[in-house]
Amino acid sequence: MDIKKLIPNWSELVFSKANYDDLNLKTDIKKRISKEFDSLNISNSKMDGFCTEGLPKTSETGSGLNYSTIFHKLVAKKNFSPALFLAQFTNDYLESNLDEKRLNGFLSRGLRTFASLIREQDFANKLEINLKKIDNSVKVLMDPEQDTKSHVDIKLIFKSKEFNLWTYQASKNAIYPHTIERVTGQRGELENGVHILCPISTELGNVLLNKRKSLNIQTERLNKWKLDLKNKKTKKQIEDHQNKINKKLEEIENIKVKIKEIESQTKYLDIINGWFLYSDNYISEISNMIINFNKQNVINYKNLNEDLLKAEKILRSVTFFKK
Repeated sequence: MDIKKLIPNWSELVFSKANYDDLNLKTDIKKRISKEFDSLNISNSKMDGFCTEGLPKTSETGSGLNYSTIFHKLVAKKNFSPALFLAQFTNDYLESNLDEKRLNGFLSRGLRTFASLIREQDFANKLEINLKKIDNSVKVLMDPEQDTKSHVDIKLIFKSKEFNLWTYQASKNAIYPHTIERVTGQRGELENGVHILCPISTELGNVLLNKRKSLNIQTERLNKWKLDLKNKKTKKQIEDHQNKINKKLEEIENIKVKIKEIESQTKYLDIINGWFLYSDNYISEISNMIINFNKQNVINYKNLNEDLLKAEKILRSVTFFKK
């Protein structure tokens, strides 16, 4: 299952046109899903990576359902999309007789979570394909219960060696304090063994998308101005308008330079219809590191823990420092 090939198909459909036949939903559930989509203002939104823009901010926690469990239920059927994910969640949530007033908040949070779920699944799929070329018995485990108990996203068994892989966004909001607390065991003790941190920077990806959008807008504006030039009558009007065009051309060139610069910094990121995934190059690099694994290159967990908690220890103490 190649998620990167599925995504373009989702992007051509709006949420309200999703086909739920494979889910065998009751009529009243389908009506409720339609109502929830209207409430989230996504009924007429395409299922691309931009569908989370404008979603209501919620902090729904606890008393809900495990998003990963719902997602992997659909993965097992090899048929999923953002709409099917939300539909399955709605069905299971209502059948569990949970608080209906909180459903919309959980769906909003769930759609944001979907982005990381497909990124993690695509990463695991590609990793397994790469490693199977060396070890046909390689196993990739992504049990939701394992995620909850051991705080590991992907468990990999390669050449009888066990690796615990962490996938997360390398943004300040994700690292502080969420990832640091997980790695240092503040949210539950980590399993013994080799752990591999696999961060991905989506912040620059958003900057890149905004720059590309700006390029399109400015290019359209330039083309309109070029057409308007024909309507200028006097010499001064023509010169003034041409100067405006020249400045716009310079602005566009600067945007293109910035785009190339950002693209060079996001080589580990693939942007497919607005969805952020690990690039094939990045996954290949991780695969090669695992294939050529050397215990001597592994950081001691105790030392890592001390380094990560050093800032917290300093800030909890009376400290003099000079800038």
